[in-house]
Amino acid sequence: MKSIPMLMLLMTIHPTAAGAAGEALTTLESLRWANRIFLVYASAPGADRAVEQLESFAAEIEDRQIAWFVLGDGRVRTNLEGPMDPAFEQHLKSRYFNPEPNGPVVVLIGKDGEVKSRLPDLDLDRLFAQIDSMPMRRQEMRDANRE
Repeated sequence: MKSIPMLMLLMTIHPTAAGAAGEALTTLESLRWANRIFLVYASAPGADRAVEQLESFAAEIEDRQIAWFVLGDGRVRTNLEGPMDPAFEQHLKSRYFNPEPNGPVVVLIGKDGEVKSRLPDLDLDRLFAQIDSMPMRRQEMRDANRE
């Protein structure tokens, strides 16, 4: 029963949770203050492994309110539902991966929209620990323990 109020809150602030008018995602701006973001840039087969790894940690990712995007092989894969603008991938590449990296890169963006770290691999233990040390996340955990 505790999760129903949280679900209702998420549906009001998360652009895809409530089926937001079918507007295509063009930038990350609409996710600010609602999600932390993982951007993963990798070529095959690294992109496929990243998607598998992220999907296997779905509960931990949902708990931390993470939206993830894996760029590779000419497409973008994500845990968000809803359409993405055809120019979305190019926007992400020009903003976060310019010049184009020679190898894999993982970018963590906080809810405030600022880049918090850039890593050469998808180390979820390290990323989760970094997120869990952030003041906003610590407050979220304290609030969850009060319920």
